Amino acid sequence: MTIPQVRIRPAEGHVPSPGTSARHRHLPFIAILLGALTAVAMLPPAARAQSSEGNVLLESNEQLFCVLAALNAAGYDTGVGDRVSGDTRRLAREYLEAQNPAVLPELRKFYDQHRIPSDPAKELGQYISLALLVGSPPDFKLTVAPEEVPPDARDVLGFLPLLRTFYAQAKMLVLWSRVQPQYDAAVARYTDAVRQSIVQTEGYLRFPSGGYLGRTYAIYIDLMAAPEQVQARIYGLNYFLVITPSAELKLDEIRFQYLHFLLDPLAAKYGAEIDQKGALAQIARQAPTLGLDFKDDFGLLSTECLIHALQLRMDKVPPADANKKLDAMTAQGLILVHYFYEALQAYEHQDASMTASSP
Repeated sequence: MTIPQVRIRPAEGHVPSPGTSARHRHLPFIAILLGALTAVAMLPPAARAQSSEGNVLLESNEQLFCVLAALNAAGYDTGVGDRVSGDTRRLAREYLEAQNPAVLPELRKFYDQHRIPSDPAKELGQYISLALLVGSPPDFKLTVAPEEVPPDARDVLGFLPLLRTFYAQAKMLVLWSRVQPQYDAAVARYTDAVRQSIVQTEGYLRFPSGGYLGRTYAIYIDLMAAPEQVQARIYGLNYFLVITPSAELKLDEIRFQYLHFLLDPLAAKYGAEIDQKGALAQIARQAPTLGLDFKDDFGLLSTECLIHALQLRMDKVPPADANKKLDAMTAQGLILVHYFYEALQAYEHQDASMTASSP
């Protein structure tokens, strides 16, 4: 599983299935990543940030709600009436129709000019990106410098002046208070399962590290968009996952982004060592379906491979099924998944924690 992501990092933060013998030649690489995990885990307690419970946020978000509510008023109808969505979106749309704010014609014109009919997820995504980069109402000020706004959000920056007017004219504070019970219930639906998933992930890695270095992973549940949507963003040190109504909990996607949250900075920290194996990227670049981000960033590709291998190990996928998945991922360009899968098996079958593990 690969969740589409937008990665914005400050400059200083940049950082065919092989046979058994070939995979063993890659052995120093996992030693680098697991060694990086060791280095963080061995910090004295005073040097670590607080536990993941304080740095993994599961909540609703008022800015996101306001942006998507305005989008609905402007004509965003994708998924309206789907039984999975529940009543919140319908009730909000009825409220906004009754308010009939004067700015609606301008909102509708803007929305029509920025439609992406061929890609509804991308169309929604540009507004999600914008919502994650603004502060609280009624000002909705950008929280980053204009030059740091990613391209998709930059394309819809003109939405912000209209949003500020819409917020006042539609009495959005009233609507936000009315939908709070539904949002609280949607968050509560996820709470126990997400907590358990985080505990299990940290248990497998054998150390709690969910919030070190002042970083945050925010999971936002929103009820105003088409159902079954999951959109991930990485802005600077902070990770975001936006989830819309769904029949089943999106726990795999939440864990996937959480593993990136844990492992990305470690791969960046040891980027020089990882780049020593960068010649392997030439193999990956031959895969036609591999994303350009992975072709251009061997550290990112390596972390992606490790995460996929971790998920198979943590889910205890039967070996025959796991090998089929590994072969398919290798063909897609994730050339290190077989190696990581085997190395993690060796890690599991020894008694030391990862802080003392030596693959």
